[in-house]
Amino acid sequence: MTWRSPTDALNTLQPATHSISGDGSQTDIDRWEDYTQMSVDPVDDCTFFYTNQYMKFDETNDTPNWSTRIAKLKLSNCL
Repeated sequence: MTWRSPTDALNTLQPATHSISGDGSQTDIDRWEDYTQMSVDPVDDCTFFYTNQYMKFDETNDTPNWSTRIAKLKLSNCL
């Protein structure tokens, strides 16, 4: 995830932050964003919550296993 603050130079973004790496990728279906959402915390308007599915690989069954992750991002230089 990355963002641009009002005080940043034009055509620049803040350094990206990473939530989690999955063990696989979905290449045969183009509907992965069905289960994703980002919302802002109305208390401070600087904290964002992002949820999405990701793939963990189950080595015991040799199959993919879909999981959900919720990430929290607070803008460090929020006005």
